[in-house]
Amino acid sequence: PSTRNVGVAAVILGSLILTHTLTGVMTAGILILYLTIGLPKSEIVRKYILSMLLALGITAFSLAPAIFEKHYIQYENNNLLTRGYIDHPVALLAQLTNQGAGEEKSAYLGITLRSVSIVLLILAVGSPKFREKHGNQALFILIAATTGLYLITPSSAWIWERVIYLRYFQFPFRLLTVVSVVLCLGLSVVSAYYRSFKIVMILLTVLVIAPLFYGRSYYRPLGYQYGTTYSVDDPCRTTTWADEYLSKWTTQCLLSPLPSLVSTVSGSVVVSDIQVQANGRNISFKTTGVGEVQVAKYYTPEWIARDNTGAKLLTTPYSDHGLIKVVIGRHEDRVQIEMLPSMASRWGDLISIISVVICVVAVRQKRSEN
Repeated sequence: PSTRNVGVAAVILGSLILTHTLTGVMTAGILILYLTIGLPKSEIVRKYILSMLLALGITAFSLAPAIFEKHYIQYENNNLLTRGYIDHPVALLAQLTNQGAGEEKSAYLGITLRSVSIVLLILAVGSPKFREKHGNQALFILIAATTGLYLITPSSAWIWERVIYLRYFQFPFRLLTVVSVVLCLGLSVVSAYYRSFKIVMILLTVLVIAPLFYGRSYYRPLGYQYGTTYSVDDPCRTTTWADEYLSKWTTQCLLSPLPSLVSTVSGSVVVSDIQVQANGRNISFKTTGVGEVQVAKYYTPEWIARDNTGAKLLTTPYSDHGLIKVVIGRHEDRVQIEMLPSMASRWGDLISIISVVICVVAVRQKRSEN
C-alpha cells in the first residue's frame, strides 16, 4: 500500500471503530500481539500496522475517556439487571465437534477452519521449509486462534473476572469472529505454500466450497439463528445490555423523568429561570435563599458548579439515584453547572486531531511521491 492508501485505510478503520467499539478491541489485540512477537519484516504488513495505529489515534477522543475514567463507571456491576445477561461460555470440545445444533450453535468453528488449523499446526511443527517461509505468520495465526478459542471456554472465567476490558465483547462467543478471521489468513498461508501443487490446491478449494452444499441452511436469510435468545430487563433504560454507562454512585435507576431539572433539597432556596444549553451539558438557574438543590443529572466529577462571581460551589452525589447536589451559600445568585472535558478527554481530542492531520497529509501525497 502507498502512503496515500495508509491514510485512507486509517480513516476507514477509524470510522468502523466509532460505529462498533468491538473493532477497536480487535485492532488493539492485533497490535499488542505484534509488539509481543516482534514486528514483521514485510514493509506491507508494517504499513498495515501503521494504519491501525492511526485508526486508534483517530478514535482516541472516544476511547480515551472510556479507558481512563473507568473508575467512575459501573463496568463491573450488573446488579441492576434482572435477568438475561448470559456470558454463554462454550467448551472447547463443543466448539471443535458440534455440528451447529443446540446452544453451542453460535460457537461452532466449522469443518473448513478446523481442517485449516490442523494442517497449519502440522506444517508449523513438522516442516522446517514451511517455518522458514511462513513461520512468523503461522505463529501469529496459531497464537491468536488459540487465545480466542480459550477465551470462549468456561476455564477462562478467571480472565474475564479480572480484565474488565473484555466486557466490550459482551458475550465470549463473539471472539469466534477473531478466530475465524485469523484462520482464514491461515488458509491463505497454506495455499501460498502449496500453490505449485495443483492437487493440493484442488483439495483446498473443495474444502472451502464444501459447506455451501452440506450446510446450506446456514446461508439462507433466516436459516442462521443463535441457539439461545438473549434478552434483558433494564430498568435504567440505558442503550446497552448492561448498565456499563451508569456512574458508580447510582444504585437505583430513575424509572421516569423527574418533574423538574433543578429542585430544592433542603434550606430556603428557591429555583427559577432554568436554562439549558450545549445539549444538556450546561445548565444555569437563578436561586433565592440558601440551602441545597438537586440537578437531575447523573453525578460525575466533571460536573463543575460556579456562582455569578466565578467561585466554585460544592457538588456531591445525592440519593440512591446518584444525581448531583449543589450547595448554595449566597442569598441571591445565578448558578451555572457545566460538564467540562476531563484530562482524558482533552488528551484524546489532541491525539485524534494529530492523527487526522497525519491522515490528511498522507492522503494528499502525490502518486509520484508514493
